Amino acid sequence: MQVFELRYPGAFLDGLTKDVCHQVGLLLSVLESHLTDAAVGLALYQEAQVRLLQQPHRPAWLRRRDAVRTVENEMPRQVPPAALSPDEFVKHMSDIHAAADLQVRRAEWAAGQAPDSYMQHLVFIHARTVLYALDGISKALGVLADTSGVPLGVKTAKNAYDAALPDLVGVRDSSHHVEDRARSLSGQGKKKKPVPPLPGNNRLIITNGLRGNQFGHTLADGRYGEVDISATSVETAQTAIQSAFDALAWHGPSRTVPF
Repeated sequence: MQVFELRYPGAFLDGLTKDVCHQVGLLLSVLESHLTDAAVGLALYQEAQVRLLQQPHRPAWLRRRDAVRTVENEMPRQVPPAALSPDEFVKHMSDIHAAADLQVRRAEWAAGQAPDSYMQHLVFIHARTVLYALDGISKALGVLADTSGVPLGVKTAKNAYDAALPDLVGVRDSSHHVEDRARSLSGQGKKKKPVPPLPGNNRLIITNGLRGNQFGHTLADGRYGEVDISATSVETAQTAIQSAFDALAWHGPSRTVPF
């Protein structure tokens, strides 16, 4: 697991009123927590990718084919095949196969083997964890930058972060409102409106797309946006947070996290 350090330049904040100092301290804790989420989420995302690559490249039905055939042969035929029409016979055999396949899958699950679709979905779950953490950092930096008495350097750090991840907010919004993007809608409540088509895209809507490490969605304005789920993105967040920390006035001994 890659560790992303943050250094608190001091133990106590200077140059702020008591109430603002308390608020800023809480926001710094929020930023630290979001960076932890991004770091842990990235590690889990990378582990899930490795597990997928290590799995045998065989479809699930092929892997369990012999087991399904064994169960099929053991299942009773309640209706004599001779009494069935050709269409009824096909349906009857299809029903037996479906029941046998389900029985085999349930036996695998009971034995602790997760469904293939679950394992594949882990990659997307952890990618969204990183995405939401990165977005939370942007929001917390924005609130911190707008706090009374906070140095301009915090706003500079926020702007640099947003410039480095230009599609972050749009991808996060589409990911959180995927039910709207699936219907080509954007906006909130009664103000929802169709996502505008762009030239040549024929209203193609993409949700939860993963191209390499690029996690993408169709955005509210019809464009396709991506966020890189990688150490580079988390390092960008680390740099922005550290810049915000360094812009504040401190006194007392410094400390570095995580512990």
